[in-house]
Amino acid sequence: MKMNNIAYLDNSSTTRQFDEVTETVADLCRKTFGNPSSLHDLGMDAEKVIKSAKNTVLESIKADSGDDFIFTSGGTEANNLAILGYVRPKLSRRPHIVTTKIEHPSVLEVFKTLESEGAVCSYVGVDENGIIDLEELSSVLNEKTEFLSVMLVNNEIGSVQPIEKIIKIAKGKSPRAKIHADGVQAFCKIPINVKKAGIDMLSISGHKIHAPKGIGGLYIKKGVTLKPFMYGGHQQKNLRSGTENPPAIGGFEKAIKINMENFDAKAARIKELRNMIISELQKIDCCRINSGDNENSVPSIINASFMGIRSETLLHALEAEGVYVSTGSACSSNHPELSHVLSAMGYDKKRIDSAIRLSMSLYTCEDEVKKAVCAIRKCVEKLSI
Repeated sequence: MKMNNIAYLDNSSTTRQFDEVTETVADLCRKTFGNPSSLHDLGMDAEKVIKSAKNTVLESIKADSGDDFIFTSGGTEANNLAILGYVRPKLSRRPHIVTTKIEHPSVLEVFKTLESEGAVCSYVGVDENGIIDLEELSSVLNEKTEFLSVMLVNNEIGSVQPIEKIIKIAKGKSPRAKIHADGVQAFCKIPINVKKAGIDMLSISGHKIHAPKGIGGLYIKKGVTLKPFMYGGHQQKNLRSGTENPPAIGGFEKAIKINMENFDAKAARIKELRNMIISELQKIDCCRINSGDNENSVPSIINASFMGIRSETLLHALEAEGVYVSTGSACSSNHPELSHVLSAMGYDKKRIDSAIRLSMSLYTCEDEVKKAVCAIRKCVEKLSI
C-alpha cells in the first residue's frame, strides 16, 4: 500500500515512525548492541544511550535533574507502575485514591483491581467538554486521600485537564497526596512543566510521537517511593527489572528532539488542519462535534458523531476509500462497548454509537485532510439513504 494514496487519521492509536528514528534505531542495533549492565565498553556505550535519553526526557518536561525516569514498554506499564507501585504497599490501611470517569483503561482497570483489594476509590465526573468537575473533585477529596490520577489529555476527545488547578485543590485537601498524570496523549503535544504543576509521576509513550512501539516510561519526582511489580535483575534502580532496549530508547530520544524543535510552529499547523476539518464537518447536517472547545482541547484530536450511522459502519466505508479513522480508544476496540468517555460527558446511546475519532500527527498534510473530508461527505450521503 502506498502511503500517498491514503489519509491516515488514526494517530492517537499510533503514529508512523519518523524516518530519522528508524535510521537511529537501525544504527544502534548494528553498533550499540551491548547489554547496558555489562562492564565492558560495549555495555558502557549502551548505558550512555539510556542516560542521554533520560536527560532528554527530563528536560522536555522541565523536571529537576535529581528526578528520575524509568523506561517501560509503554504507557500502560508506566500507569500500572505508578498506581500499583505507590498504592499497593498501603492497602493494609485502606487508602483513599481518586481518579476521573474518563481515564484510559490502563488506569481505570488498575483502580478497579485495587478497589477489590481494599482501596477506597472515588471516580470524579466531567462536564460536557470532558473537563473534570472541580467542585465534585473538591467534595470527594479529604485528609485521608493518598493518591490522585488524572490524564492530561483525553485519548478519545482531546480534552485538556486544568492540572495546576486540580493539584492545588488536591494538595489543599490532602498535602500528602501524590499526583500521577497520564501524559501519553499530551507528551510533545502540549507544553508540560512537571515542576510548576506539582506532578509527582508522569506516564509517557513513544509510539504516539513517531517513536518505536514498545517504549515509554514513568517520570518520578525525587522523594517518591514506589514498589516494583516486576522482579529480576535489579535494573533501573530495581523498579523495572529486565535488560533495557537501547535502540528503542535511542529512537525515543530522537523522536522527542524532532517533536520539540519549532514546537509552536508545528502546533499551529496542526491547529489549522483541525479548524479546516471541523469547518467542513459542520456543513454535514447529521454531524455533531463531540470534542471540547478549541481552548480546552488539543488540536490533534477530533471526535464527531454522524447521527443515524453506526460508527463501525462508517469506519469501514471510509477504509474502502483509503481513509483511516477509529471509533475511539484502540485499546478498547477488541471489547466493543459504548464509550465510557462520551457516556461520562452525558451523551445518549445514539450519539455515542455513531461517533468516530480523527487524529492527526506531524506527518498529516492538507491533502490528507481534504481527502478525508471528501470521503466522509461521500460515505455519509451514501449511508444515509
